[in-house]
Amino acid sequence: MLDEAAWGDAPVATGFLQSEPNQGEPASEQTEVRVLYDDANLLYRMFAHDSSPGDINRQRPEEGFRSDRQRRVRGHSGHVHDERNGYRFATNAMGAKWDAQMVNEGRDINSNWDGIWSVQTRIVKTAGTRRS
Repeated sequence: MLDEAAWGDAPVATGFLQSEPNQGEPASEQTEVRVLYDDANLLYRMFAHDSSPGDINRQRPEEGFRSDRQRRVRGHSGHVHDERNGYRFATNAMGAKWDAQMVNEGRDINSNWDGIWSVQTRIVKTAGTRRS
């Protein structure tokens, strides 16, 4: 669960920018991300606020990931340490996921790459708003 004490001590990243539909513009919804890690794991905790929770696409993981039909969160990891290659990860509010390998400074995307990772999601109502 995300209420473990270590999460409270992790710095909070905010102020994200859009990649779609208005690249470079401030995100239309507030998003908070925290990161923890140990020798074997890299963990992300995210609260993605949504002012229109009724519009959240409920595409289930077994239906696959269609980025053109839903709100989603996408992240990049460049832990290859060569500043040229890395990985992309995306998920939706229901836990459907997508990943890819980036090479050649991100110009080439290998969507057939199948990394081993897991995601858990839930939609919760908080103080008159909903978070996903």
